[in-house]
Amino acid sequence: MKIAIVGFALSGFSFLKSIIDNKKNDNLEIDIYEKRSEYPAGLPYEDDSYDKLLNVDSDEMIYPKENKDDFKDWMEDNNKKIDPIEKMAPRIYFASFLKDKAKDYIDLPFVNIINEEVTDISVSINDYKESYELRTKDKKSTYDFIFLATGASFYQDPYGLRGEDSYIESPYPLKDKLKDIDDDSSIAVIGTSAASTDVFRYLMKNKNLTKPINFFTGENEYKIVDIPYEGSIYDKYSLDDAWINRALSDNEFINLDELIDRIEKDFSDNGFDLRYAYNTYKDHSLDLSRKAITENDQALAFCEDYFMQFTVYVADIINNLRPQDRQIFLNKYYKYLSFLGGKTPYKSMKLILKAYDERNIDIITNSKSIEKTSNGSFLLKGDRSSYADVLINCSGIETNLNKVADKLPLYNNLLSKEMIMADKDGECIAVTWPRLNPLSKKYGCLRNISITGMMVTTTDIDNNDARCIQKSAERIGKILVDDYNL
Repeated sequence: MKIAIVGFALSGFSFLKSIIDNKKNDNLEIDIYEKRSEYPAGLPYEDDSYDKLLNVDSDEMIYPKENKDDFKDWMEDNNKKIDPIEKMAPRIYFASFLKDKAKDYIDLPFVNIINEEVTDISVSINDYKESYELRTKDKKSTYDFIFLATGASFYQDPYGLRGEDSYIESPYPLKDKLKDIDDDSSIAVIGTSAASTDVFRYLMKNKNLTKPINFFTGENEYKIVDIPYEGSIYDKYSLDDAWINRALSDNEFINLDELIDRIEKDFSDNGFDLRYAYNTYKDHSLDLSRKAITENDQALAFCEDYFMQFTVYVADIINNLRPQDRQIFLNKYYKYLSFLGGKTPYKSMKLILKAYDERNIDIITNSKSIEKTSNGSFLLKGDRSSYADVLINCSGIETNLNKVADKLPLYNNLLSKEMIMADKDGECIAVTWPRLNPLSKKYGCLRNISITGMMVTTTDIDNNDARCIQKSAERIGKILVDDYNL
Protein backbone atom coordinates (compact mmCIF):
# COMPACT_ATOMS: atom_id res chain seq x y z
CA MET A 1 0.00 0.00 0.00
CA LYS A 2 1.26 3.46 -0.90
CA ILE A 3 0.57 6.06 1.80
CA ALA A 4 1.21 9.81 1.88
CA ILE A 5 1.52 11.76 5.12
CA VAL A 6 1.02 15.47 4.45
CA GLY A 7 2.53 17.42 7.33
CA PHE A 8 4.99 15.81 9.69
CA ALA A 9 4.58 17.21 13.16
CA LEU A 10 3.09 15.48 16.21
CA SER A 11 0.05 14.10 14.37
CA GLY A 12 1.95 12.92 11.29
CA PHE A 13 4.59 11.23 13.40
CA SER A 14 2.00 9.60 15.68
CA PHE A 15 0.24 8.17 12.60
CA LEU A 16 3.53 6.89 11.14
CA LYS A 17 4.50 5.32 14.45
CA SER A 18 1.10 3.66 14.78
CA ILE A 19 1.31 2.15 11.28
CA ILE A 20 4.81 0.80 11.84
CA ASP A 21 4.20 -0.43 15.39
CA ASN A 22 1.09 -2.36 14.33
CA LYS A 23 1.91 -3.53 10.80
CA LYS A 24 1.90 -7.24 10.00
CA ASN A 25 4.08 -7.10 6.87
CA ASP A 26 6.44 -4.79 4.99
CA ASN A 27 4.25 -4.26 1.94
CA LEU A 28 4.30 -0.52 2.52
CA GLU A 29 5.60 2.61 0.87
CA ILE A 30 5.21 5.77 2.93
CA ASP A 31 6.04 9.24 1.61
CA ILE A 32 6.11 12.09 4.11
CA TYR A 33 5.60 15.61 2.77
CA GLU A 34 6.88 18.33 5.09
CA LYS A 35 7.85 21.76 3.76
CA ARG A 36 9.64 22.77 6.97
CA SER A 37 13.20 21.66 7.69
CA GLU A 38 12.46 21.04 11.37
CA TYR A 39 10.36 17.93 11.96
CA PRO A 40 8.46 16.35 13.63
CA ALA A 41 8.47 19.36 15.96
CA GLY A 42 5.56 21.34 14.53
CA LEU A 43 5.06 25.09 14.92
CA PRO A 44 4.14 25.03 18.64
CA TYR A 45 7.49 23.40 19.46
CA GLU A 46 9.75 24.85 16.77
CA ASP A 47 13.23 26.19 17.52
CA ASP A 48 12.62 29.36 19.50
CA SER A 49 13.36 31.20 22.72
CA TYR A 50 13.56 29.18 25.93
CA ASP A 51 10.95 31.63 27.23
CA LYS A 52 8.31 29.78 25.20
CA LEU A 53 7.13 27.25 27.78
CA LEU A 54 4.61 24.44 27.80
CA ASN A 55 1.36 25.54 29.43
CA VAL A 56 0.78 22.12 31.03
CA ASP A 57 2.91 19.80 33.14
CA SER A 58 5.29 17.44 31.36
CA ASP A 59 3.19 14.37 32.23
CA GLU A 60 0.20 15.90 30.39
CA MET A 61 1.94 15.73 27.00
CA ILE A 62 1.87 12.00 26.27
CA TYR A 63 -0.90 9.57 25.30
CA PRO A 64 -1.77 6.96 26.55
CA LYS A 65 -1.61 7.72 30.25
CA GLU A 66 0.43 4.61 31.06
CA ASN A 67 3.25 6.30 29.09
CA LYS A 68 2.63 9.74 30.60
CA ASP A 69 6.10 9.96 32.16
CA ASP A 70 7.97 9.30 28.88
CA PHE A 71 8.71 12.96 28.20
CA LYS A 72 9.57 13.71 31.83
CA ASP A 73 11.92 10.69 31.93
CA TRP A 74 13.53 11.78 28.65
CA MET A 75 14.23 15.22 30.12
CA GLU A 76 15.85 13.63 33.15
CA ASP A 77 17.93 11.27 31.00
CA ASN A 78 19.08 14.18 28.81
CA ASN A 79 19.73 16.59 31.69
CA LYS A 80 17.01 19.00 30.54
CA LYS A 81 15.80 21.30 33.30
CA ILE A 82 12.42 22.95 33.68
CA ASP A 83 12.23 26.73 33.93
CA PRO A 84 13.44 27.61 37.45
CA ILE A 85 10.77 30.27 38.03
CA GLU A 86 7.65 28.95 36.29
CA LYS A 87 8.46 25.24 36.75
CA MET A 88 7.43 24.36 33.18
CA ALA A 89 9.47 22.83 30.36
CA PRO A 90 10.53 24.91 27.35
CA ARG A 91 8.54 23.81 24.32
CA ILE A 92 11.69 23.18 22.31
CA TYR A 93 12.48 20.31 24.69
CA PHE A 94 9.36 18.53 23.49
CA ALA A 95 10.58 19.05 19.93
CA SER A 96 13.91 17.40 20.81
CA PHE A 97 12.04 14.54 22.47
CA LEU A 98 9.98 13.97 19.31
CA LYS A 99 13.05 14.12 17.10
CA ASP A 100 14.74 11.44 19.19
CA LYS A 101 11.66 9.23 19.07
CA ALA A 102 11.24 9.66 15.31
CA LYS A 103 14.76 8.67 14.27
CA ASP A 104 14.20 4.91 14.08
CA TYR A 105 10.97 5.37 12.12
CA ILE A 106 12.05 7.82 9.44
CA ASP A 107 15.25 5.84 8.78
CA LEU A 108 13.29 2.77 7.65
CA PRO A 109 13.85 1.87 3.96
CA PHE A 110 10.16 2.20 3.00
CA VAL A 111 9.82 5.69 4.55
CA ASN A 112 10.74 8.66 2.38
CA ILE A 113 10.72 12.34 3.45
CA ILE A 114 10.03 14.93 0.75
CA ASN A 115 10.74 18.54 1.74
CA GLU A 116 8.07 20.10 -0.46
CA GLU A 117 4.70 21.77 0.10
CA VAL A 118 1.65 19.90 -1.16
CA THR A 119 -0.50 22.31 -3.16
CA ASP A 120 -3.16 20.03 -4.65
CA ILE A 121 -4.84 16.64 -4.22
CA SER A 122 -7.25 15.00 -6.69
CA VAL A 123 -9.33 11.87 -6.24
CA SER A 124 -10.26 9.15 -8.73
CA ILE A 125 -12.84 6.45 -7.94
CA ASN A 126 -12.93 3.30 -10.05
CA ASP A 127 -14.96 0.24 -9.02
CA TYR A 128 -15.50 1.93 -5.63
CA LYS A 129 -11.74 2.09 -5.08
CA GLU A 130 -10.22 5.49 -4.31
CA SER A 131 -6.83 6.69 -5.48
CA TYR A 132 -5.31 10.12 -5.01
CA GLU A 133 -2.97 12.21 -7.10
CA LEU A 134 -0.90 14.51 -4.92
CA ARG A 135 0.94 17.51 -6.39
CA THR A 136 3.73 19.77 -5.27
CA LYS A 137 5.36 22.53 -7.28
CA ASP A 138 7.75 20.09 -8.96
CA LYS A 139 6.20 16.63 -8.84
CA LYS A 140 3.06 14.53 -8.71
CA SER A 141 2.51 11.06 -7.28
CA THR A 142 -0.41 8.68 -6.79
CA TYR A 143 -1.40 7.14 -3.43
CA ASP A 144 -3.87 4.67 -1.98
CA PHE A 145 -4.30 6.59 1.27
CA ILE A 146 -3.56 10.13 2.44
CA PHE A 147 -3.18 11.26 6.02
CA LEU A 148 -3.64 15.03 5.95
CA ALA A 149 -1.97 16.45 9.06
CA THR A 150 -1.23 20.05 8.15
CA GLY A 151 -1.98 21.23 11.70
CA ALA A 152 -3.09 24.76 12.54
CA SER A 153 -3.73 27.22 9.73
CA PHE A 154 -2.72 30.77 10.67
CA TYR A 155 -3.70 33.44 13.17
CA GLN A 156 -7.04 35.17 12.75
CA ASP A 157 -7.00 38.81 11.65
CA PRO A 158 -10.09 40.08 13.50
CA TYR A 159 -9.47 43.77 12.82
CA GLY A 160 -8.29 43.54 9.19
CA LEU A 161 -4.77 44.78 9.92
CA ARG A 162 -2.75 42.22 7.97
CA GLY A 163 0.10 43.95 6.13
CA GLU A 164 0.10 47.12 8.24
CA ASP A 165 3.43 48.41 9.49
CA SER A 166 4.20 47.56 13.15
CA TYR A 167 1.46 44.89 13.14
CA ILE A 168 2.96 41.53 14.08
CA GLU A 169 0.51 39.04 12.57
CA SER A 170 1.91 36.06 14.51
CA PRO A 171 4.25 36.22 17.51
CA TYR A 172 6.26 33.10 16.61
CA PRO A 173 9.14 32.54 16.57
CA LEU A 174 9.42 34.93 19.49
CA LYS A 175 13.16 35.32 19.09
CA ASP A 176 12.69 36.60 15.51
CA LYS A 177 9.37 38.45 15.63
CA LEU A 178 9.89 40.37 18.89
CA LYS A 179 13.64 40.94 19.11
CA ASP A 180 13.64 44.31 17.30
CA ILE A 181 10.91 45.95 19.37
CA ASP A 182 12.22 49.19 20.85
CA ASP A 183 12.19 49.51 24.64
CA ASP A 184 10.41 52.87 24.41
CA SER A 185 7.58 51.55 22.23
CA SER A 186 4.05 51.30 23.54
CA ILE A 187 3.00 47.70 22.95
CA ALA A 188 -0.44 46.13 22.77
CA VAL A 189 -1.22 42.41 22.56
CA ILE A 190 -4.48 41.14 21.07
CA GLY A 191 -5.85 38.38 23.29
CA THR A 192 -4.95 36.78 26.60
CA SER A 193 -4.31 33.26 25.33
CA ALA A 194 -1.33 30.98 25.98
CA ALA A 195 0.43 32.77 23.11
CA SER A 196 -0.03 36.13 24.83
CA THR A 197 1.54 34.64 27.96
CA ASP A 198 4.55 33.62 25.87
CA VAL A 199 4.77 37.20 24.57
CA PHE A 200 4.46 38.63 28.09
CA ARG A 201 7.16 36.31 29.39
CA TYR A 202 9.56 37.08 26.53
CA LEU A 203 9.13 40.85 26.71
CA MET A 204 9.50 40.99 30.50
CA LYS A 205 12.69 38.90 30.41
CA ASN A 206 14.37 40.31 27.30
CA LYS A 207 13.31 43.95 27.14
CA ASN A 208 13.53 46.98 29.42
CA LEU A 209 10.19 48.44 28.49
CA THR A 210 9.46 51.97 29.66
CA LYS A 211 5.69 51.68 29.14
CA PRO A 212 3.14 49.09 30.32
CA ILE A 213 2.12 46.29 27.95
CA ASN A 214 -1.56 46.59 27.07
CA PHE A 215 -3.56 43.38 26.64
CA PHE A 216 -6.63 43.93 24.46
CA THR A 217 -9.25 41.26 24.92
CA GLY A 218 -12.93 40.35 25.11
CA GLU A 219 -15.31 40.00 28.03
CA ASN A 220 -12.86 38.25 30.37
CA GLU A 221 -9.36 39.28 31.45
CA TYR A 222 -6.99 36.29 31.73
CA LYS A 223 -8.02 32.63 31.78
CA ILE A 224 -8.34 31.45 35.37
CA VAL A 225 -5.21 30.24 37.15
CA ASP A 226 -4.31 26.55 37.19
CA ILE A 227 -4.18 25.67 40.89
CA PRO A 228 -1.98 22.61 41.63
CA TYR A 229 -4.14 19.73 42.85
CA GLU A 230 -2.83 18.12 46.03
CA GLY A 231 -3.72 14.63 44.97
CA SER A 232 -3.67 12.32 41.95
CA ILE A 233 -6.53 12.78 39.52
CA TYR A 234 -5.62 9.49 37.85
CA ASP A 235 -7.08 7.61 40.83
CA LYS A 236 -10.29 9.65 40.83
CA TYR A 237 -11.26 10.04 37.19
CA SER A 238 -13.43 7.26 35.73
CA LEU A 239 -14.64 8.33 32.25
CA ASP A 240 -11.85 6.60 30.35
CA ASP A 241 -11.82 4.27 27.33
CA ALA A 242 -12.85 1.32 29.50
CA TRP A 243 -15.93 3.20 30.77
CA ILE A 244 -16.85 4.27 27.23
CA ASN A 245 -16.57 0.69 25.96
CA ARG A 246 -18.74 -0.61 28.81
CA ALA A 247 -21.32 2.11 28.20
CA LEU A 248 -21.49 1.12 24.53
CA SER A 249 -21.45 -2.64 25.07
CA ASP A 250 -25.22 -2.93 25.56
CA ASN A 251 -26.34 0.16 23.66
CA GLU A 252 -25.67 1.85 20.35
CA PHE A 253 -25.10 5.18 22.10
CA ILE A 254 -23.86 6.44 25.45
CA ASN A 255 -26.80 7.19 27.73
CA LEU A 256 -26.80 10.87 28.66
CA ASP A 257 -28.27 10.34 32.13
CA GLU A 258 -25.63 7.72 32.93
CA LEU A 259 -22.91 10.08 31.72
CA ILE A 260 -24.10 12.94 33.93
CA ASP A 261 -24.55 10.62 36.90
CA ARG A 262 -20.99 9.32 36.44
CA ILE A 263 -19.49 12.82 36.35
CA GLU A 264 -21.54 13.93 39.35
CA LYS A 265 -20.43 10.82 41.26
CA ASP A 266 -16.74 11.42 40.49
CA PHE A 267 -17.09 14.88 42.01
CA SER A 268 -19.26 13.96 44.98
CA ASP A 269 -17.11 10.92 45.87
CA ASN A 270 -14.21 13.32 46.31
CA GLY A 271 -16.19 15.92 48.23
CA PHE A 272 -16.62 18.46 45.41
CA ASP A 273 -19.51 20.03 43.52
CA LEU A 274 -19.34 19.94 39.71
CA ARG A 275 -20.92 23.38 39.35
CA TYR A 276 -18.88 25.20 41.98
CA ALA A 277 -15.83 26.08 39.85
CA TYR A 278 -17.90 27.36 36.94
CA ASN A 279 -20.23 29.41 39.10
CA THR A 280 -17.31 30.90 41.03
CA TYR A 281 -14.68 31.49 38.34
CA LYS A 282 -16.49 31.76 35.00
CA ASP A 283 -15.70 35.49 34.72
CA HIS A 284 -11.94 34.78 34.49
CA SER A 285 -10.83 38.01 36.18
CA LEU A 286 -7.42 38.67 37.71
CA ASP A 287 -9.13 39.23 41.05
CA LEU A 288 -10.66 35.74 40.88
CA SER A 289 -7.28 34.20 40.07
CA ARG A 290 -5.82 36.10 43.02
CA LYS A 291 -8.60 34.69 45.23
CA ALA A 292 -7.95 31.12 44.01
CA ILE A 293 -4.22 31.44 44.73
CA THR A 294 -4.76 33.00 48.17
CA GLU A 295 -7.25 30.30 49.17
CA ASN A 296 -5.35 27.48 47.42
CA ASP A 297 -8.78 26.46 46.13
CA GLN A 298 -8.64 22.68 45.87
CA ALA A 299 -12.21 22.48 44.55
CA LEU A 300 -11.06 24.49 41.53
CA ALA A 301 -7.87 22.43 41.31
CA PHE A 302 -9.84 19.17 41.23
CA CYS A 303 -12.15 20.49 38.51
CA GLU A 304 -9.17 21.68 36.43
CA ASP A 305 -7.39 18.33 36.67
CA TYR A 306 -10.65 16.51 35.97
CA PHE A 307 -11.13 18.50 32.79
CA MET A 308 -7.53 17.77 31.73
CA GLN A 309 -8.43 14.08 31.76
CA PHE A 310 -11.89 14.61 30.26
CA THR A 311 -10.29 16.40 27.30
CA VAL A 312 -8.63 13.15 26.20
CA TYR A 313 -11.99 11.34 25.99
CA VAL A 314 -14.46 14.13 25.22
CA ALA A 315 -14.58 13.55 21.45
CA ASP A 316 -15.35 9.84 21.93
CA ILE A 317 -17.99 10.64 24.53
CA ILE A 318 -19.76 13.39 22.62
CA ASN A 319 -19.67 11.61 19.27
CA ASN A 320 -21.21 8.52 20.87
CA LEU A 321 -24.21 10.39 22.29
CA ARG A 322 -27.49 10.50 20.40
CA PRO A 323 -27.65 13.74 18.35
CA GLN A 324 -30.38 15.25 20.53
CA ASP A 325 -28.50 14.28 23.70
CA ARG A 326 -25.29 15.68 22.26
CA GLN A 327 -26.82 19.12 21.97
CA ILE A 328 -28.28 18.92 25.46
CA PHE A 329 -24.89 17.96 26.88
CA LEU A 330 -23.02 20.68 24.97
CA ASN A 331 -25.54 23.38 25.83
CA LYS A 332 -26.33 22.47 29.42
CA TYR A 333 -23.48 20.51 30.99
CA TYR A 334 -20.24 20.84 29.05
CA LYS A 335 -19.74 24.46 30.13
CA TYR A 336 -18.99 23.32 33.68
CA LEU A 337 -15.76 21.76 32.45
CA SER A 338 -14.93 23.40 29.13
CA PHE A 339 -14.61 26.93 30.55
CA LEU A 340 -11.31 25.71 32.05
CA GLY A 341 -9.74 25.12 28.64
CA GLY A 342 -6.59 27.21 28.20
CA LYS A 343 -6.20 28.01 31.89
CA THR A 344 -3.16 30.07 32.90
CA PRO A 345 -0.27 28.16 34.54
CA TYR A 346 0.10 28.83 38.28
CA LYS A 347 3.53 30.50 38.26
CA SER A 348 2.72 32.42 35.08
CA MET A 349 -0.38 33.90 36.72
CA LYS A 350 1.63 34.94 39.78
CA LEU A 351 4.04 36.79 37.47
CA ILE A 352 1.13 38.41 35.62
CA LEU A 353 -0.46 39.54 38.89
CA LYS A 354 2.87 40.97 40.07
CA ALA A 355 3.33 42.83 36.79
CA TYR A 356 -0.24 44.14 36.98
CA ASP A 357 0.21 45.34 40.55
CA GLU A 358 3.43 47.08 39.55
CA ARG A 359 1.68 48.66 36.54
CA ASN A 360 3.92 46.93 34.03
CA ILE A 361 0.86 45.56 32.24
CA ASP A 362 -2.70 46.74 31.74
CA ILE A 363 -5.80 45.00 30.36
CA ILE A 364 -8.48 46.55 28.17
CA THR A 365 -11.59 44.34 28.03
CA ASN A 366 -14.74 44.39 25.88
CA SER A 367 -12.67 44.94 22.73
CA LYS A 368 -14.59 46.68 19.95
CA SER A 369 -12.21 47.98 17.28
CA ILE A 370 -8.62 48.77 16.36
CA GLU A 371 -7.84 51.51 13.85
CA LYS A 372 -4.59 52.60 12.24
CA THR A 373 -4.16 56.34 12.81
CA SER A 374 -2.66 58.94 10.48
CA ASN A 375 0.55 59.05 12.55
CA GLY A 376 1.06 55.28 12.23
CA SER A 377 -0.04 54.23 15.69
CA PHE A 378 -2.99 51.99 16.57
CA LEU A 379 -6.10 53.21 18.37
CA LEU A 380 -7.67 50.46 20.50
CA LYS A 381 -11.27 50.91 21.63
CA GLY A 382 -12.82 48.74 24.33
CA ASP A 383 -14.09 49.51 27.80
CA ARG A 384 -11.67 52.41 27.38
CA SER A 385 -9.31 53.58 24.63
CA SER A 386 -5.55 53.40 24.29
CA TYR A 387 -2.83 53.89 21.68
CA ALA A 388 -0.02 51.52 20.71
CA ASP A 389 3.07 51.82 18.49
CA VAL A 390 3.39 48.04 18.07
CA LEU A 391 0.51 45.57 17.92
CA ILE A 392 1.10 41.83 18.49
CA ASN A 393 -1.65 39.49 17.34
CA CYS A 394 -2.41 36.51 19.62
CA SER A 395 -6.08 36.24 18.69
CA GLY A 396 -6.28 32.51 17.94
CA ILE A 397 -6.17 30.17 14.95
CA GLU A 398 -8.43 30.72 11.92
CA THR A 399 -10.88 27.85 11.36
CA ASN A 400 -13.36 29.42 8.92
CA LEU A 401 -12.97 27.19 5.87
CA ASN A 402 -13.45 29.91 3.26
CA LYS A 403 -10.89 32.17 4.94
CA VAL A 404 -8.41 29.31 5.23
CA ALA A 405 -8.98 28.34 1.58
CA ASP A 406 -8.42 31.95 0.48
CA LYS A 407 -4.91 31.86 1.91
CA LEU A 408 -3.77 28.22 1.62
CA PRO A 409 -3.68 26.71 -1.92
CA LEU A 410 -4.19 23.10 -0.80
CA TYR A 411 -7.44 23.85 1.02
CA ASN A 412 -8.57 26.10 -1.81
CA ASN A 413 -8.14 23.25 -4.30
CA LEU A 414 -9.80 20.67 -2.03
CA LEU A 415 -12.76 23.00 -1.50
CA SER A 416 -13.14 23.95 -5.17
CA LYS A 417 -13.14 20.24 -6.14
CA GLU A 418 -15.76 19.52 -3.48
CA MET A 419 -13.52 17.00 -1.76
CA ILE A 420 -14.19 18.88 1.49
CA MET A 421 -16.99 21.07 2.78
CA ALA A 422 -17.50 23.25 5.82
CA ASP A 423 -19.06 21.92 8.99
CA LYS A 424 -21.37 24.00 11.17
CA ASP A 425 -21.74 27.72 10.30
CA GLY A 426 -18.83 27.63 7.85
CA GLU A 427 -16.37 26.58 10.53
CA CYS A 428 -13.89 23.71 10.09
CA ILE A 429 -14.19 20.71 7.78
CA ALA A 430 -17.03 18.18 8.05
CA VAL A 431 -15.61 14.73 8.82
CA THR A 432 -16.74 11.35 10.13
CA TRP A 433 -15.88 9.99 13.55
CA PRO A 434 -13.53 8.36 14.44
CA ARG A 435 -11.88 7.92 11.03
CA LEU A 436 -11.96 11.66 10.32
CA ASN A 437 -12.82 11.07 6.66
CA PRO A 438 -13.99 14.20 4.81
CA LEU A 439 -17.64 14.48 3.84
CA SER A 440 -18.85 16.18 0.67
CA LYS A 441 -21.99 16.47 -1.40
CA LYS A 442 -20.11 15.26 -4.47
CA TYR A 443 -18.32 12.20 -3.07
CA GLY A 444 -20.23 11.42 0.09
CA CYS A 445 -17.45 10.05 2.29
CA LEU A 446 -13.86 9.72 1.09
CA ARG A 447 -12.75 6.75 3.17
CA ASN A 448 -9.10 6.73 2.14
CA ILE A 449 -8.22 10.21 3.31
CA SER A 450 -8.17 11.27 6.95
CA ILE A 451 -7.83 14.86 8.16
CA THR A 452 -6.55 15.86 11.59
CA GLY A 453 -5.83 19.13 13.35
CA MET A 454 -7.67 22.31 14.24
CA MET A 455 -9.63 22.23 10.98
CA VAL A 456 -11.71 19.28 12.26
CA THR A 457 -12.16 20.50 15.82
CA THR A 458 -15.96 20.69 15.53
CA THR A 459 -15.84 16.86 15.40
CA ASP A 460 -12.54 16.02 17.11
CA ILE A 461 -13.53 18.29 19.99
CA ASP A 462 -10.84 19.91 22.17
CA ASN A 463 -8.10 18.50 19.98
CA ASN A 464 -5.72 21.39 20.65
CA ASP A 465 -4.03 19.11 23.17
CA ALA A 466 -0.94 17.01 22.53
CA ARG A 467 -2.56 13.85 23.94
CA CYS A 468 -5.67 14.23 21.79
CA ILE A 469 -3.56 14.76 18.68
CA GLN A 470 -1.65 11.56 19.38
CA LYS A 471 -4.79 9.59 20.22
CA SER A 472 -6.63 10.43 17.00
CA ALA A 473 -3.59 9.80 14.81
CA GLU A 474 -2.72 6.50 16.50
CA ARG A 475 -6.27 5.25 16.17
CA ILE A 476 -6.45 6.04 12.46
CA GLY A 477 -3.17 4.17 11.97
CA LYS A 478 -4.56 1.09 13.72
CA ILE A 479 -7.80 1.26 11.72
CA LEU A 480 -5.85 1.40 8.47
CA VAL A 481 -3.67 -1.57 9.43
CA ASP A 482 -6.76 -3.64 10.33
CA ASP A 483 -8.81 -2.61 7.31
CA TYR A 484 -6.13 -3.48 4.79
CA ASN A 485 -4.28 -6.18 6.75
CA LEU A 486 -1.06 -4.19 6.40
